[in-house]
Amino acid sequence: MVIAPSMEMGALGRLAVTLLSSIDRQQIEPELAIVFQRDEFYKVPGDVRIHVIEKRQAPEQISLSLGLPNHLAKYDGDFYWLELTAFKTAALINEREPSVVFAMDWFTSIILLLAKRYIPRTVRIIVRPHLNYKLLRDSFFGELYLYVIQQLIDQAHYVLAHSRGRAHELTHVFGVQPERIVALNNPFDFERVRRLAHEEITEHPWFHENTPIALYVGRLAAEKGLDYLIRALSVLRGATTIRGVFIGDGGERETLQRLVNNLEMDDCILFLGARQNPFKYMKRATLFVLPSLSESFGNVLVEALACGCPIVAASGAEDGPAEILQGGQYGILVPPKHVEALSDAIMRLSSDGDLRQRYAELGILRAKEFDLQSSLGSYETLFLKNRPDDLQARQAEHELFAECRKRMDTQRHRGNMASGAPTPAQKSAAAIRFCNRHAAWKLREVVARWRRRMRLG
Repeated sequence: MVIAPSMEMGALGRLAVTLLSSIDRQQIEPELAIVFQRDEFYKVPGDVRIHVIEKRQAPEQISLSLGLPNHLAKYDGDFYWLELTAFKTAALINEREPSVVFAMDWFTSIILLLAKRYIPRTVRIIVRPHLNYKLLRDSFFGELYLYVIQQLIDQAHYVLAHSRGRAHELTHVFGVQPERIVALNNPFDFERVRRLAHEEITEHPWFHENTPIALYVGRLAAEKGLDYLIRALSVLRGATTIRGVFIGDGGERETLQRLVNNLEMDDCILFLGARQNPFKYMKRATLFVLPSLSESFGNVLVEALACGCPIVAASGAEDGPAEILQGGQYGILVPPKHVEALSDAIMRLSSDGDLRQRYAELGILRAKEFDLQSSLGSYETLFLKNRPDDLQARQAEHELFAECRKRMDTQRHRGNMASGAPTPAQKSAAAIRFCNRHAAWKLREVVARWRRRMRLG
């Protein structure tokens, strides 16, 4: 079971769909749980069962797994919501009985780790904390998220790191044991990327003209540093003619538009909104710019490389863009928040055709290292991999746990359920009742009690 926040536009949605579409159905039966039901930007394969956690029945009350320190007391209500969502997630897991649950980001990783105390120990927990420490710390609930993840992350069976920088940070900042960390590149379906890149652009005439275009694709968010890109393009206005095209939506759209108006850049800046196929724009843009203040990885850079689009990216030494571009070997790197360095790099790349050609050719070669086939097998191996425990003992524990739950439901609800196989609604209600009754019990105590009872019987 894969858990994602939603299927809205963004790197997480693309990664989820790529995994769910490509996993070997003969070995793995994938399901998707999304926390929020939002407008679906990415199409989930038709054979994948989808669950919406926020729509599930809520318990009357729950017990909190962690006590927040005094300086986090302002987040009491938010933490209660996280615990409530974790409880709903646990009820879903107990109902569906997956072998493996994979949380795709910090947010869902926290929910899954909070849910762990309600579910059998035989369920393997894999988390993917995708943001680096700085981005997580500076996020809206970053202070709360950091506290919870630092308390619980060692309970995951495996922790995925999508870059060397994240693996190092997980060990040295969050204290994750190195043997629990699995370094895996994000999978990219480049056959699909190349196919879509050749589609015709009919939405705007700029891409059929000779004026250079600096392209950005991604969320319009403050941490993306887009105000620095707009100011850099404004600096270049007197020296050269170059246009900026922004693909994506987000909370900063109005703020960025006001900045464009104030700088009188309306005639050379274009906001196209979210697009299902950004690759055809990458294929035809003069260069791609990622001006982020900090990036844990930068999926969009790999996609731009695959489309042969030369890149200018802002990056710290330990950030994802520096790793993807190999310190400047496959694109131009500049310091974050540096308008002059960014404008100089854009000017240099837009005016040097030979340099663009070299970066385009090298970029395509670099992108092949992230191809779907080179990483998908590693994901499948991880999902099928057993925990480093004794398999026979785990199987016995699973059987005892299942028998425990079956007997409790039978005794408590005998005569209340309709005859025959329970309906999905009945199964869901039973899973919630089970979680609610045993929230304060540890699983080993339940198993031990039933072991003694079976021995006496």
